[in-house]
Amino acid sequence: MRPGDLFAAHFLDHKSPGASAQIAEQLSKDGLVTVAGLATRDAVRSFASRIMTISAHRDSDSDGLTTIRCIPRHAGRPGFAGLGNGELDPHTERSGLPHPPRLMLLVCSQPAD
Repeated sequence: MRPGDLFAAHFLDHKSPGASAQIAEQLSKDGLVTVAGLATRDAVRSFASRIMTISAHRDSDSDGLTTIRCIPRHAGRPGFAGLGNGELDPHTERSGLPHPPRLMLLVCSQPAD
């Protein structure tokens, strides 16, 4: 399956009536939901607040969201891959906690080169 097909197969319109229930059902069934139209940080935060608990952590910004970006002083440091410019493997966020978050939302605001 091509990556585009995977995302298309899991697409839901997050603005449609009953979308929150559909999202919960699909996450339970498949573990993946794809949405579109989250063009601003406020839209991302609003959507995230509807479907999950936003958990601020060491690297999050003041609004609780975390921007994955290169901060040169963190490049190559263990535990800081999201703040470098190398690959960021899928992972369980905050796995060191007794009850880590159950969902992770990733928004691509700028496609890779």
